[in-house]
Amino acid sequence: MKQAIIILCVIAFFIGRIFAQDTVKTNPIIFGEGYLGGPIAGLSGLYAGASLNYQIKNSLLSLRASIIPDWDLRILSPFIPLPYFIDNGHADEYSLLYGLRNIKNGHSFSFSTGVSYNYRLVKTYDNDDRFLDQTQHNYIGLPFELNVKWFKKEKKRYLIYYVIPVGKPTGFGRSFGLKLSGNLSKYSYLAFGIVGGIGYHKHY
Repeated sequence: MKQAIIILCVIAFFIGRIFAQDTVKTNPIIFGEGYLGGPIAGLSGLYAGASLNYQIKNSLLSLRASIIPDWDLRILSPFIPLPYFIDNGHADEYSLLYGLRNIKNGHSFSFSTGVSYNYRLVKTYDNDDRFLDQTQHNYIGLPFELNVKWFKKEKKRYLIYYVIPVGKPTGFGRSFGLKLSGNLSKYSYLAFGIVGGIGYHKHY
């Protein structure tokens, strides 16, 4: 019982230290984002995902989930040019990342890496595109990402559809930027895309 109380006190102490670092400011730095792009090396298909991010000083902690659906475009025949897609499977990734994020006025630069759980489904077909078999792979990877993002420099009223102002001036707002990300693993890839976020992107 005494050991449990000591452990709870230690946990409470560290939680208090974490939140105390942000008490001198008006808001924590916490934001969610979604991104869309395509692999430029390794896997093929569309690259999409979302993440939740929390920053203390210059340290950035992120939870990331992404998917790469692997599709091939086919043409029905030269005489009937109707396109259709072949589903070759998909690659899923669930990551915990730690990195550094530097903020200057209304933009930021960050780099993170960490560990990920990955799932890969691979489907195979014959020469006539008839389904033959599928295999599943579970593996650990080394995820990484580099972000450049822009957001508002100071508190402003939130704009619905970027036009209609509502409420009082707030630090809560949107961001937009570019993301280069990838994973070093059994099925490595490198992807590039656009990223949009919402939340508190700096101390206001």
